[in-house]
Amino acid sequence: MASLRISFPVLSLILLVLVAGTFVVTGAPPAWWTTRGVLNGQPADDYAAANLGQLKHIAVKAAAELNARVPNGAGPTINNLVASWSSAPTAGVTRDDFAPVNLGQLKATAKPFYDRLIAEGLATAYPWTTTTADDDDYAA
Repeated sequence: MASLRISFPVLSLILLVLVAGTFVVTGAPPAWWTTRGVLNGQPADDYAAANLGQLKHIAVKAAAELNARVPNGAGPTINNLVASWSSAPTAGVTRDDFAPVNLGQLKATAKPFYDRLIAEGLATAYPWTTTTADDDDYAA
């Protein structure tokens, strides 16, 4: 099984593509990261693995940006997804936002964003494949 570590800045850039469609890397974070409090004044650690809480954090901020900038906003699927993280978990379910995120969780979170951008004509496809052997949803 392939192993992959996704750093928070890489994860952030992946989700940035969700919102921006295309972008130019300038070495500085996009302006909306400051406006939305994505980094919360914390320096990036390019070698740390991303955890579920960070994935949720950047997704909530990306949803807010979609709601502010895309016609008809982020849509009910994304808004319901991020709202579900604020509610109490179902009885017997324990959330661990400090657990490492795997590719399947990243894709499951990113898919509704891509679906929304594709519907608005701001993206044309998902950035992952389902036929590549290294595209292991459980890789961390």
